Amino acid sequence: MKKFISILILISILGINPIIAQDIKKTIVLFEHNKFNLNVEAKTVLDEFVRNMENTEFVNLKIEGHTNNLGSEDYNSTLSKRRAFSVSKYLSEKGIENKQIKVSFFGEKMPSFKNESGLNYLADRRVEINIENTKKGVIDFSSLFEIKAQLFNVKYYNSDVSIKGKQGTEITIPKFSLVNKKSKIVKGPIEITLKEFYKKSDIILADLHTMSNNNLLESGGMIYIAITSNNEEVNLTPGAEITIKFASKFVEDMETFIRASIPDGPDTWISQTEFNNTILVPEDESTNFESPIIEERATSNNTSIINTITAEDMAMYGYTNTNKAIKAIVNIDKMVLRSNELGWINCDRFYKNTERSDLKIEIDSTLKPVVRLVFKDINSVMPAIYDDNNQILFSYLPVGLNATLIAYSVEQNQLWFDSKDIVIGKDKIEKLWLNKITEANFKKQLQNLD
Repeated sequence: MKKFISILILISILGINPIIAQDIKKTIVLFEHNKFNLNVEAKTVLDEFVRNMENTEFVNLKIEGHTNNLGSEDYNSTLSKRRAFSVSKYLSEKGIENKQIKVSFFGEKMPSFKNESGLNYLADRRVEINIENTKKGVIDFSSLFEIKAQLFNVKYYNSDVSIKGKQGTEITIPKFSLVNKKSKIVKGPIEITLKEFYKKSDIILADLHTMSNNNLLESGGMIYIAITSNNEEVNLTPGAEITIKFASKFVEDMETFIRASIPDGPDTWISQTEFNNTILVPEDESTNFESPIIEERATSNNTSIINTITAEDMAMYGYTNTNKAIKAIVNIDKMVLRSNELGWINCDRFYKNTERSDLKIEIDSTLKPVVRLVFKDINSVMPAIYDDNNQILFSYLPVGLNATLIAYSVEQNQLWFDSKDIVIGKDKIEKLWLNKITEANFKKQLQNLD
């Protein structure tokens, strides 16, 4: 790739000559005081940048917004964000794909110089464009395996707030339930990051699974949720819980699972009860948090009928009259769970099957394949493991289930894939042979599993 010129555009009315620096991996665009729109000089820099990108088959760009320390920290954070997205929008209009662009912003936190004054103030009114991959001909598949996050900017003062994801997940955050790193109650705007995983293809692409140690789980949906205030991550106060209405149908025995790390092992899902060791019970003994939202259900003419309603139900829907609460809840057919943790949350139940078996996989290991077992009749994805002899296998499988065995690899600048429909049997051996596949066909193969 040709070297290109990064120009720091200094405001001409100040009588300052432009500073010109050569750097093949970074371009810096400057802004006028208190402005985030692109002036003529800034557009000239970006046009030159785009022309140089034409010599590169693929490139990832990291766009970072900054300000000097004049003004409040909150204001500067917003200003740096607007500057970064101004640059991102302009590059998109010039033909650079959005999936190649990653935007972040830092306000006044990352000055160019230690001592801010004079020209240093001007130099910090900037957006930096960093090139993360400049090797011609190398294909970066990272965007293929990335589930885009949804961002919600919400006013959070003295009332509950609710959001709804694109796939239907509804999350309610109670008032006064968020604290910052200093353990102070958050009062003010918050930004909520949400990712939703309901389809098997999304679960696979995100490198997730539905296992609790060696036990197979049946998933009603997974989410990832993070909350920030003033660009700092916040957490739930002790004893506080968020309510999650998953987009999946109601299924008996579903409960909240939390993603956890195991020493010297892969991440796993564990029930929130186990995760917390003990259930947090509020002082008000009239509320029973150990009971499910709806204890008993019966079916009559395809209509759910509530036989027992708990105090928790009443509190969730804001009713003091049991009869009114029953009318409000009677037709609800979605899974509603609670969590006292943010981060990775799964709606699951254990899959019960008495007869179990192992399955060995024969495959070319030089391509470092990812091997998964995708079940057809339940929403479950199981990862393969390597035994002490470095053989790939699945263990403790429910015998008799229909499944699709898949393997994929990103090696030698190429996507590889193979799949095979199987029925789980006793101590079977299956063979897979990886073949080259295009990105479009790879996506189609995974979507066929949904």
